[in-house]
Amino acid sequence: FLWKVARLTSNGRLPVGMESSASVYLSHWPNFTRLPSTENAMRIAALLTEQPRPLPLVAKVLNVPKRDVFSFYCACHAIGLAGVSQRNIDNIIQTEVPSPPRQHGLFGRLLNRLKDIGNTAA
Repeated sequence: FLWKVARLTSNGRLPVGMESSASVYLSHWPNFTRLPSTENAMRIAALLTEQPRPLPLVAKVLNVPKRDVFSFYCACHAIGLAGVSQRNIDNIIQTEVPSPPRQHGLFGRLLNRLKDIGNTAA
């Protein structure tokens, strides 16, 4: 019910206090089997789930009217699935390259042990 009311009352506008240039995200997919949706809802959801983007950019990339994208965002925001990206890390996710583990073979350990014995004897 809340999805339907939010989508219809938004009338193609953004929520009060939200800038159109703000990057928004979708935390997870809406249940499209239970919610009434538009013909472009799945495409919009796929793009916003991938990474945070500004809504006008979503409309331009998908070649859909801005009012459809704004209505979809308002409905998702009303049921708690969408929000405005606040952190820079939400836009850029880089994985750290792990360093190779330092392993010593049997001979390396023996040589280190002999070096330690030689240092203490001298």
